[in-house]
Amino acid sequence: MTVSKYYWNPETINHFQFMSSYLSGEDVLEIVQDFVSVDCTIEDDDNEELFEEELVIDLIRVIYNESKPLQ
Repeated sequence: MTVSKYYWNPETINHFQFMSSYLSGEDVLEIVQDFVSVDCTIEDDDNEELFEEELVIDLIRVIYNESKPLQ
């Protein structure tokens, strides 16, 4: 199991994992970026662009059960 910095709703993870079974990695990445941009909110003191990038990376790791850093 991948350790995540953030809490992700299990239904969200299942949804994206299912999508990843029939879409390319690029397509999943684009959909995750859209999801984060539209459905996730930042805290007042966070830089929005960096925060969104961090969330995308974290969610992609969880979707693909990766524990190693993405490069």
